[in-house]
Amino acid sequence: MNSKNTIIISVLFFSLSQIISAQDGLSENKLSEAERLKLVEKAISVLPKISGLVNLRYQYSTEAANYNSGKNGFDVRRVYLDFRGNATKELSYRVQLDFATSPKILDAYVEWKPSKYIGLQAGQFKTAYTLENPYSPSNLETADNSQVISKLVTDYNNNGRDIGLAINGSFFHKKGFNLIAYKVGLLNGNNINTTDNNKTKDVYGILIVNPLKSLSLDVSLYKGQYGVETAKYDRNRSSFGAKYDDGKLLVRAEYVAGEIGTVQANLKDAKGYYISTAYYITDKLQPVLKYDFYQNDKTTSSSQITNYVVGLNYWITPKTRLQANYTRKDNKDSSKVDTDYLVAQLLLSF
Repeated sequence: MNSKNTIIISVLFFSLSQIISAQDGLSENKLSEAERLKLVEKAISVLPKISGLVNLRYQYSTEAANYNSGKNGFDVRRVYLDFRGNATKELSYRVQLDFATSPKILDAYVEWKPSKYIGLQAGQFKTAYTLENPYSPSNLETADNSQVISKLVTDYNNNGRDIGLAINGSFFHKKGFNLIAYKVGLLNGNNINTTDNNKTKDVYGILIVNPLKSLSLDVSLYKGQYGVETAKYDRNRSSFGAKYDDGKLLVRAEYVAGEIGTVQANLKDAKGYYISTAYYITDKLQPVLKYDFYQNDKTTSSSQITNYVVGLNYWITPKTRLQANYTRKDNKDSSKVDTDYLVAQLLLSF
């Protein structure tokens, strides 16, 4: 039995026992011990499973005035509390909160899954656009997302999430994996925990093909608009990628391209790609290498930025990881100074 729910379960068990005892005194048909246990187990089954994440970080950058950008010193990066449960066999729910800096809702959705072929998700959730975005911080091999994910997926401070509806499912089930999986969504296209501020809605879709259990290939599309109705701009993007993960060796690569812009700037086409590889030397030690390229304007080579990342993950326990990354940032623009960035963090899951 989950130790996190011990107090709640104890109170519930005591209350149910008192009710059952009272019923026993009023009825000649007393409940057996097995029947009482079934009542308690049924009550416990609807309680949410509680988990969480504490993320403590140190970072340093050689960029000018790094203290203004927040890249100098210690901080509490994340404090997640996650509640998941099942109202029925087919209906599940999730509420995840972040208490770092200022409390906010990350996830709040329900999902109806009548079959493996189709499910309906409603609420606020991570957008299944690209292979990397759905990763949680607790299982991403690097301390930060790739540049192109930060610029073309989570580019309006949405934590990779949005509010709306999504349909998902899978086909051709093999032992331990599905040959085909899909997800299609209709979203506000605005920041999290807010209502939409224009008349349009965003749509996205991803198709994943798994020729092998360890190999995934995907293509993703996103179409929408961001900003107030009187000054909005297009966010039409596409991507494709591949991932190989056999539990020991991980190789993941993606290419993402699309439109960016602001009210003050004309629309531009941006692109980026990365290749990330990690390998378990032992059960606890995993070195990481990553090549990370992003170009903010495809017509101007000076907007190119290349990050070379070297990292190391060390698991103190199966749910506690030390993570260190060194990044060399190479600016194509000669007027900008190349920089070095170091980040070390502790991720404790419970």
